[in-house]
Amino acid sequence: MGLMELKMRNVYFRFVSILNDAGVVLIFFMALWICSDVIGRFVFNRPIPGTPELVKCLIAAIVFLCLVHTLCQGRHVRSDLILKRLPPWGATSISILASLLGVIMFALVAWYSGKQFWAGWLIREYEGVQLQVPVYPIRFILAFCAALFSLQFAFHLLAGIRGLFSRRRVVV
Repeated sequence: MGLMELKMRNVYFRFVSILNDAGVVLIFFMALWICSDVIGRFVFNRPIPGTPELVKCLIAAIVFLCLVHTLCQGRHVRSDLILKRLPPWGATSISILASLLGVIMFALVAWYSGKQFWAGWLIREYEGVQLQVPVYPIRFILAFCAALFSLQFAFHLLAGIRGLFSRRRVVV
């Protein structure tokens, strides 16, 4: 691995970490909002309008903002029961197949989410009555992060192919 490739990986990983941090900040904001709504509802009999709409949009954004970082760290859900019993080429082959499917699936998610974002952007789509929550920024986060997720699967796919030729176990 060259110096330039290492620098690019560090920049990419830092960017993905910033997205993850943004997701954590949104979790904190959402927790404060929900606590305020509960206090307002039960203490003052005045809930915060639009809480369900806001929470629904924030949950989708939080999941996708944190998803890429999870895959970068190799902390996604996976069953090692079968992979540990396979020879190195078998485990790597399954990892390559899973990565290929991930590239395809999340590229499609990014494509269709991008179309939904653009349609929502053109009409300035909002959700809610009492508190209007803009939906198009959330759709952008979904499309952008799905594209990054597909890119991360492509990185794993390349690592798996390299591992297959070097005869070492690469499970990502």
